[in-house]
Amino acid sequence: MADVVPIRQTAAPICDLDAEAAMLSAMFVDPARYDDVISICGPEQCYADANKRIFEAIVELREADKPIDIVTVAQSLHASGRLAQVGGTPYLGQIVDSVPHVANVAEYAVIVREKWRLRQAMARAQTIIGTIRGGTVPNDEVQTLLEEAEQWFAEIAHQRQDKFLVPLKDSLAEALKSLQDMSKRGATITGTPMLLKPLDEAMSGLHDGDLIIVAGRPGSGKTSLAMGIGENVAKQGHGVAVFSLEMPAIQLVTRMLASHTRIELSTFRKPNEVGNHWPAITSAIATMEKLPLWIDDTGGITISEIRARVRKLKVDIANKRIGTVTCTGLKVVIVDYLQLVQAQRGKGQNREQEVALVSRSLKLLAKQENVAVIALSQLNRSSESRKGSDKRPQLSDLRESGAIEQDADAVLFVFRPSMYAEDPELEGWAEIIIGKQRNGPVGTHKLAFAKECVRFDLLERNQFDEYDGFQDM
Repeated sequence: MADVVPIRQTAAPICDLDAEAAMLSAMFVDPARYDDVISICGPEQCYADANKRIFEAIVELREADKPIDIVTVAQSLHASGRLAQVGGTPYLGQIVDSVPHVANVAEYAVIVREKWRLRQAMARAQTIIGTIRGGTVPNDEVQTLLEEAEQWFAEIAHQRQDKFLVPLKDSLAEALKSLQDMSKRGATITGTPMLLKPLDEAMSGLHDGDLIIVAGRPGSGKTSLAMGIGENVAKQGHGVAVFSLEMPAIQLVTRMLASHTRIELSTFRKPNEVGNHWPAITSAIATMEKLPLWIDDTGGITISEIRARVRKLKVDIANKRIGTVTCTGLKVVIVDYLQLVQAQRGKGQNREQEVALVSRSLKLLAKQENVAVIALSQLNRSSESRKGSDKRPQLSDLRESGAIEQDADAVLFVFRPSMYAEDPELEGWAEIIIGKQRNGPVGTHKLAFAKECVRFDLLERNQFDEYDGFQDM
C-alpha cells in the first residue's frame, strides 16, 4: 500500500474583496471621496494585487492633480505596463459597476484596513511560530524573542487611527465640558493634584500624556520627591506604578516608612532600636498597604517590558483583579531612573542613542496609555565643575542625551545647597527648580528637606526667610 500523504489545507485568505472593489468604485463614481479613503488606508492594504495597482494609479493621478475616471486610470496603468496585470479595461469596468453606496466609502476603507491588520498579525505570528519550531532559539534569547513579539503586536495595535483632523468647534466643545466639570468639582487645577502647593500652582497638577523629568545629582533627593508625589497621588485613590531599577523594593519601602513615620532611616538598620518604634511602624503599614501603588524592582528592565507591564496593570485594574485595593485607574508611572532602562536587549546602539530611544519611548508610553510618566534622571558633573559658587543645575546638565530635554513636557531639578558647602544655614531645605515646562512658567521653589528620614515637607513661615506653601507630604 502506497504511503498516504496528508493534504495540507490552506486557510481562507483574510480579506474582503467586495469591500476593496466598493472602495475603489466609490472613488471612480465620486473622486471627491478620495480624501475620505486615503486618510484611513492606502494601496498597500489591499489584498488583491489588481486592486492594489488600481489604487496606486488613483493616488498617482490625484497627486498630479489629474481627473480620476476609468479612462485616466486605464491610461496610467497602460503607461506603466500594468494594465494587463490588473485584468485590462474589463476588470476596471467590473470595478466601476460594483455600484457601492458612495456615502459608506469610509466604512469600506475601514474594512480593508482591518483585514490588512489581521493579515499583518497572522504574518508576525507565523514568523514567531516558525522561529520557535525551528528550535534555533538559545535559552538566553527567549526573552528577546518574546519582547520583539510584544513590540510587533503593539505596533500593529497602534496602526489604527479613527480620529483625524477635527473641527475647532468640536475641540472647543470638549474644552468647555472639561472646564464645566472642573467648575462643578470646585477644582483649582486641571490635572491630578500632587498635593505640593507651589508645584500644583505652577504646573496645574499632573496631566495624562505628560513626561516629567525629575533630575539631580546622586543623593540630592530626587527619589524621595518622586515617591512623595507618587504616595500623594495614591492617597487620592489613583493608581501608581513604580519601576525601581536602582534599589530593591524592600529598600524603597523602608524609605517610604521612614518618610511616613518621620523615623530616621538609619534606625531601620538597628535591630536594637527599631523595636522602640513598633506602634508608629505598624500604624504606617496599616495605612500604606491600602494605597493603590505597585513596585517592580526588576534590574535591567527594557522599555518594552515596562510598556507591557503597564498595560497589564491597567487591564487588571479595569477588571478589578487588584485584591482589596480601591483604585480609580492608573494615573502615574514612576521610573527610577531613566539611564538604567535598556532600550532593547541585544541591540547595538551607542549609549546616547539608547538613552534617546528610552526617552522617546517613555513619552510615547505616556501618550498611548494616557498616564503621567515621572522619570528620574542623573545629571553629569558639569554643574559641579562650573566656575563660581552657583552649582544649580541647568538643562544642559542632563546626562547622556539632549533628547531628554526635547521629549520632556517638564523638567524639575532637585538642588540642595548643603551638598556643596558646610554651612548650618544651608541645612534642612532644598530647591525644586522648574527648568522647562511646555504649558506653564519656569521658576524656583523652596521646601524643607529632612535628610535623616528622606522626606520633603512644608516650609513654615519665616523658616529660612521664605515660605513657599508646600503642603505636608
